[in-house]
Amino acid sequence: MGVLKLDPERFLNNVYHENSLTQKLKDVDSIISLKELAGLARQHDNPKLSKTTLDKKELEGIMRSITDQFGNEVYANSKIELVYKPNGEFMDSQSFVQIGKLVHNMVDLNRFFYENFNIVGIAQIGPCFIKLKNNTATYMAFYAPIIIESIDVSYLKEPLEALRERAAREPITHMEILDKSMNVVTKDIELNSLVDTTESVLKKYSNLNKEMHLLIDGTHRGHTAIVAGSPIKKLMMLHTERDQKSIPVDVWDVMLVKDKPERENRFFGIHKKDGKEVGWLKYEEVGMDG
Repeated sequence: MGVLKLDPERFLNNVYHENSLTQKLKDVDSIISLKELAGLARQHDNPKLSKTTLDKKELEGIMRSITDQFGNEVYANSKIELVYKPNGEFMDSQSFVQIGKLVHNMVDLNRFFYENFNIVGIAQIGPCFIKLKNNTATYMAFYAPIIIESIDVSYLKEPLEALRERAAREPITHMEILDKSMNVVTKDIELNSLVDTTESVLKKYSNLNKEMHLLIDGTHRGHTAIVAGSPIKKLMMLHTERDQKSIPVDVWDVMLVKDKPERENRFFGIHKKDGKEVGWLKYEEVGMDG
Protein backbone atom coordinates (compact mmCIF):
# COMPACT_ATOMS: atom_id res chain seq x y z
CA MET A 1 0.00 0.00 0.00
CA GLY A 2 1.47 3.33 -1.05
CA VAL A 3 1.13 6.66 0.71
CA LEU A 4 -2.46 7.88 0.65
CA LYS A 5 -2.77 11.35 -0.88
CA LEU A 6 -6.10 12.08 -2.52
CA ASP A 7 -7.36 15.32 -3.99
CA PRO A 8 -10.77 16.25 -2.46
CA GLU A 9 -12.30 16.86 -5.91
CA ARG A 10 -11.25 13.40 -7.04
CA PHE A 11 -12.66 11.94 -3.82
CA LEU A 12 -16.03 13.60 -4.44
CA ASN A 13 -16.00 12.36 -8.04
CA ASN A 14 -15.34 8.82 -6.78
CA VAL A 15 -18.14 8.59 -4.21
CA TYR A 16 -21.90 8.90 -4.11
CA HIS A 17 -22.60 12.00 -2.06
CA GLU A 18 -24.95 14.83 -1.31
CA ASN A 19 -24.10 18.47 -0.66
CA SER A 20 -23.35 17.85 3.04
CA LEU A 21 -20.21 15.93 2.13
CA THR A 22 -19.08 18.66 -0.25
CA GLN A 23 -19.44 21.21 2.55
CA LYS A 24 -17.36 19.12 4.92
CA LEU A 25 -14.49 19.09 2.42
CA LYS A 26 -14.71 22.68 1.17
CA ASP A 27 -11.57 23.84 3.04
CA VAL A 28 -9.55 20.61 2.60
CA ASP A 29 -6.43 20.61 0.44
CA SER A 30 -5.56 16.93 0.65
CA ILE A 31 -6.94 13.67 2.06
CA ILE A 32 -4.26 11.60 3.79
CA SER A 33 -4.12 8.59 6.11
CA LEU A 34 -4.95 8.97 9.78
CA LYS A 35 -1.49 7.66 10.65
CA GLU A 36 0.15 10.44 8.63
CA LEU A 37 -2.23 13.08 10.01
CA ALA A 38 -1.43 11.97 13.58
CA GLY A 39 2.26 12.28 12.76
CA LEU A 40 1.76 15.84 11.52
CA ALA A 41 -0.19 16.68 14.69
CA ARG A 42 2.71 15.52 16.87
CA GLN A 43 4.93 18.13 15.21
CA HIS A 44 2.88 20.96 16.76
CA ASP A 45 2.37 21.90 20.41
CA ASN A 46 -1.24 22.96 19.84
CA PRO A 47 -2.40 21.44 16.56
CA LYS A 48 -5.61 22.81 15.05
CA LEU A 49 -7.70 19.66 14.93
CA SER A 50 -11.40 18.96 14.50
CA LYS A 51 -13.47 15.78 14.35
CA THR A 52 -16.72 15.45 12.36
CA THR A 53 -19.00 12.42 12.53
CA LEU A 54 -20.36 11.04 9.26
CA ASP A 55 -24.10 10.56 9.07
CA LYS A 56 -25.65 7.36 7.73
CA LYS A 57 -26.18 8.62 4.17
CA GLU A 58 -22.64 9.97 3.91
CA LEU A 59 -21.18 6.71 5.20
CA GLU A 60 -23.29 4.57 2.88
CA GLY A 61 -22.41 6.77 -0.10
CA ILE A 62 -18.70 6.23 0.54
CA MET A 63 -18.93 2.50 1.24
CA ARG A 64 -21.16 1.79 -1.78
CA SER A 65 -18.57 3.52 -3.98
CA ILE A 66 -15.77 1.06 -3.15
CA THR A 67 -14.75 -0.98 -6.19
CA ASP A 68 -12.66 -4.09 -6.71
CA GLN A 69 -9.78 -4.53 -9.15
CA PHE A 70 -12.29 -5.02 -11.98
CA GLY A 71 -14.31 -1.87 -11.31
CA ASN A 72 -17.26 -3.61 -9.65
CA GLU A 73 -19.05 -1.69 -6.88
CA VAL A 74 -18.98 -4.63 -4.50
CA TYR A 75 -21.27 -3.16 -1.80
CA ALA A 76 -23.90 -1.70 -4.13
CA ASN A 77 -26.60 -4.07 -2.84
CA SER A 78 -25.34 -4.70 0.69
CA LYS A 79 -27.14 -3.66 3.84
CA ILE A 80 -24.70 -1.52 5.84
CA GLU A 81 -24.87 -1.39 9.62
CA LEU A 82 -22.67 0.22 12.27
CA VAL A 83 -22.70 -1.98 15.37
CA TYR A 84 -21.02 -1.77 18.77
CA LYS A 85 -21.40 -4.88 20.87
CA PRO A 86 -19.41 -7.96 21.93
CA ASN A 87 -17.55 -9.31 18.95
CA GLY A 88 -19.55 -12.46 18.36
CA GLU A 89 -18.29 -14.95 15.83
CA PHE A 90 -16.23 -13.94 12.82
CA MET A 91 -13.38 -15.35 10.80
CA ASP A 92 -10.31 -13.57 9.50
CA SER A 93 -9.19 -13.30 5.89
CA GLN A 94 -5.52 -12.69 6.73
CA SER A 95 -3.17 -15.30 8.17
CA PHE A 96 -1.03 -13.00 10.33
CA VAL A 97 -0.71 -9.91 12.50
CA GLN A 98 2.51 -7.93 12.87
CA ILE A 99 3.83 -7.22 16.34
CA GLY A 100 4.92 -3.71 15.32
CA LYS A 101 1.42 -2.75 14.21
CA LEU A 102 -0.15 -4.27 17.31
CA VAL A 103 2.16 -2.38 19.63
CA HIS A 104 3.22 0.86 17.98
CA ASN A 105 0.36 1.72 15.61
CA MET A 106 -2.38 0.89 18.10
CA VAL A 107 -0.66 2.84 20.87
CA ASP A 108 -0.07 5.83 18.60
CA LEU A 109 -3.71 5.98 17.44
CA ASN A 110 -5.10 5.54 20.95
CA ARG A 111 -2.80 8.27 22.20
CA PHE A 112 -3.81 10.57 19.35
CA PHE A 113 -7.53 10.31 20.09
CA TYR A 114 -7.05 10.60 23.84
CA GLU A 115 -4.73 13.62 23.78
CA ASN A 116 -6.68 15.54 21.14
CA PHE A 117 -10.31 14.49 21.66
CA ASN A 118 -10.34 12.97 25.14
CA ILE A 119 -11.50 9.62 23.71
CA VAL A 120 -10.13 6.59 25.51
CA GLY A 121 -9.45 3.93 22.88
CA ILE A 122 -10.35 3.68 19.21
CA ALA A 123 -12.73 0.74 19.77
CA GLN A 124 -15.64 3.11 20.42
CA ILE A 125 -14.97 5.52 17.55
CA GLY A 126 -17.40 5.52 14.64
CA PRO A 127 -16.87 6.73 11.07
CA CYS A 128 -15.55 10.29 11.09
CA PHE A 129 -13.40 12.89 9.37
CA ILE A 130 -10.42 14.31 11.22
CA LYS A 131 -9.06 17.65 10.00
CA LEU A 132 -5.69 19.22 10.70
CA LYS A 133 -4.92 22.80 9.72
CA ASN A 134 -1.38 24.12 9.75
CA ASN A 135 0.35 27.14 8.23
CA THR A 136 0.44 25.68 4.73
CA ALA A 137 -2.63 23.48 4.21
CA THR A 138 -5.67 21.74 5.65
CA TYR A 139 -5.51 17.96 5.71
CA MET A 140 -8.29 15.47 6.29
CA ALA A 141 -8.25 11.78 7.23
CA PHE A 142 -11.19 9.39 7.04
CA TYR A 143 -11.45 6.98 9.97
CA ALA A 144 -13.55 3.87 9.42
CA PRO A 145 -14.11 1.11 11.99
CA ILE A 146 -13.14 -2.45 11.16
CA ILE A 147 -15.10 -3.89 8.24
CA ILE A 148 -16.82 -7.27 8.47
CA GLU A 149 -18.60 -8.86 5.54
CA SER A 150 -21.47 -11.30 5.87
CA ILE A 151 -21.05 -13.68 2.93
CA ASP A 152 -22.43 -16.89 1.52
CA VAL A 153 -19.67 -19.52 1.85
CA SER A 154 -20.00 -20.35 -1.85
CA TYR A 155 -17.80 -17.31 -2.48
CA LEU A 156 -14.94 -19.13 -0.71
CA LYS A 157 -14.85 -22.10 -3.06
CA GLU A 158 -12.43 -20.47 -5.53
CA PRO A 159 -9.74 -19.61 -2.96
CA LEU A 160 -10.15 -23.10 -1.49
CA GLU A 161 -9.60 -24.63 -4.93
CA ALA A 162 -6.54 -22.39 -5.46
CA LEU A 163 -5.12 -23.57 -2.12
CA ARG A 164 -5.83 -27.20 -3.04
CA GLU A 165 -3.89 -26.76 -6.29
CA ARG A 166 -1.01 -25.15 -4.40
CA ALA A 167 -0.98 -27.99 -1.85
CA ALA A 168 -0.58 -30.50 -4.70
CA ARG A 169 2.58 -28.66 -5.81
CA GLU A 170 3.84 -27.66 -2.36
CA PRO A 171 2.53 -29.83 0.50
CA ILE A 172 4.37 -27.87 3.20
CA THR A 173 5.16 -24.17 3.44
CA HIS A 174 7.11 -22.32 6.11
CA MET A 175 6.44 -19.08 8.00
CA GLU A 176 8.67 -17.10 10.33
CA ILE A 177 6.48 -16.46 13.38
CA LEU A 178 6.97 -15.22 16.96
CA ASP A 179 6.67 -17.79 19.74
CA LYS A 180 5.41 -17.12 23.28
CA SER A 181 8.85 -15.75 24.24
CA MET A 182 8.78 -13.36 21.25
CA ASN A 183 11.54 -15.29 19.50
CA VAL A 184 11.40 -15.74 15.73
CA VAL A 185 10.91 -19.42 14.89
CA THR A 186 10.06 -21.33 11.72
CA LYS A 187 6.60 -22.90 11.59
CA ASP A 188 5.83 -25.70 9.15
CA ILE A 189 2.33 -25.44 7.70
CA GLU A 190 0.79 -28.48 6.04
CA LEU A 191 -1.35 -27.08 3.26
CA ASN A 192 -3.39 -30.26 2.81
CA SER A 193 -4.36 -30.08 6.47
CA LEU A 194 -5.37 -26.45 5.92
CA VAL A 195 -7.52 -27.55 2.98
CA ASP A 196 -9.24 -30.20 5.13
CA THR A 197 -9.90 -27.71 7.94
CA THR A 198 -11.37 -25.19 5.51
CA GLU A 199 -13.61 -27.81 3.90
CA SER A 200 -14.98 -28.70 7.35
CA VAL A 201 -15.67 -25.06 8.19
CA LEU A 202 -17.48 -24.39 4.90
CA LYS A 203 -19.49 -27.58 5.28
CA LYS A 204 -20.58 -26.51 8.79
CA TYR A 205 -21.84 -23.14 7.56
CA SER A 206 -23.54 -24.71 4.54
CA ASN A 207 -25.34 -27.26 6.71
CA LEU A 208 -26.51 -24.50 9.03
CA ASN A 209 -27.58 -22.41 6.03
CA LYS A 210 -25.71 -19.59 7.70
CA GLU A 211 -23.66 -16.71 6.27
CA MET A 212 -20.08 -16.34 7.48
CA HIS A 213 -18.85 -13.12 9.06
CA LEU A 214 -15.43 -12.34 7.64
CA LEU A 215 -13.10 -9.59 8.85
CA ILE A 216 -11.66 -8.01 5.73
CA ASP A 217 -10.22 -4.67 6.92
CA GLY A 218 -8.83 -3.71 10.32
CA THR A 219 -7.18 -7.02 11.21
CA HIS A 220 -4.95 -5.58 13.93
CA ARG A 221 -7.74 -3.63 15.62
CA GLY A 222 -10.07 -6.62 15.39
CA HIS A 223 -7.42 -8.99 16.75
CA THR A 224 -6.69 -6.68 19.68
CA ALA A 225 -10.40 -6.54 20.58
CA ILE A 226 -10.73 -10.33 20.41
CA VAL A 227 -7.67 -10.90 22.63
CA ALA A 228 -8.90 -8.30 25.12
CA GLY A 229 -12.46 -9.67 25.04
CA SER A 230 -13.79 -6.18 24.44
CA PRO A 231 -16.46 -4.80 22.07
CA ILE A 232 -15.41 -2.69 19.13
CA LYS A 233 -17.37 -0.66 16.62
CA LYS A 234 -17.73 -2.46 13.31
CA LEU A 235 -19.06 -1.74 9.88
CA MET A 236 -21.16 -4.76 8.97
CA MET A 237 -21.59 -5.29 5.24
CA LEU A 238 -24.53 -7.70 5.14
CA HIS A 239 -25.27 -10.17 2.34
CA THR A 240 -22.17 -9.23 0.38
CA GLU A 241 -21.74 -10.73 -3.07
CA ARG A 242 -18.14 -10.49 -4.19
CA ASP A 243 -15.16 -12.70 -4.99
CA GLN A 244 -12.99 -13.48 -1.97
CA LYS A 245 -9.21 -13.57 -2.19
CA SER A 246 -8.47 -16.12 0.55
CA ILE A 247 -9.81 -18.91 2.72
CA PRO A 248 -11.17 -17.98 6.17
CA VAL A 249 -8.86 -18.23 9.18
CA ASP A 250 -10.05 -18.70 12.75
CA VAL A 251 -9.10 -15.56 14.69
CA TRP A 252 -7.29 -17.72 17.25
CA ASP A 253 -5.18 -19.30 14.49
CA VAL A 254 -3.90 -15.98 13.15
CA MET A 255 -0.10 -16.01 13.48
CA LEU A 256 1.96 -13.35 15.21
CA VAL A 257 4.93 -12.26 13.07
CA LYS A 258 7.69 -9.68 13.07
CA ASP A 259 7.80 -9.17 9.30
CA LYS A 260 5.15 -9.75 6.64
CA PRO A 261 5.26 -13.31 5.26
CA GLU A 262 5.69 -13.99 1.57
CA ARG A 263 2.62 -13.03 -0.44
CA GLU A 264 1.10 -16.51 -0.85
CA ASN A 265 1.27 -17.05 2.91
CA ARG A 266 -0.39 -13.77 3.83
CA PHE A 267 -3.66 -14.82 2.22
CA PHE A 268 -3.95 -18.58 1.78
CA GLY A 269 -5.75 -19.35 -1.46
CA ILE A 270 -4.94 -16.08 -3.22
CA HIS A 271 -5.65 -16.48 -6.93
CA LYS A 272 -6.03 -14.62 -10.22
CA LYS A 273 -8.75 -13.97 -12.76
CA ASP A 274 -8.12 -12.22 -16.09
CA GLY A 275 -4.51 -11.64 -14.99
CA LYS A 276 -5.45 -9.82 -11.76
CA GLU A 277 -5.42 -11.04 -8.18
CA VAL A 278 -8.99 -11.51 -7.03
CA GLY A 279 -10.52 -9.88 -3.97
CA TRP A 280 -8.59 -6.65 -3.57
CA LEU A 281 -10.61 -3.50 -2.97
CA LYS A 282 -9.55 0.00 -4.01
CA TYR A 283 -10.02 1.68 -0.65
CA GLU A 284 -7.61 4.50 -1.46
CA GLU A 285 -10.00 5.81 -4.13
CA VAL A 286 -12.54 6.65 -1.40
CA GLY A 287 -10.00 8.06 1.06
CA MET A 288 -9.48 4.93 3.15
CA ASP A 289 -6.04 3.67 4.11
CA GLY A 290 -6.98 -0.01 3.87
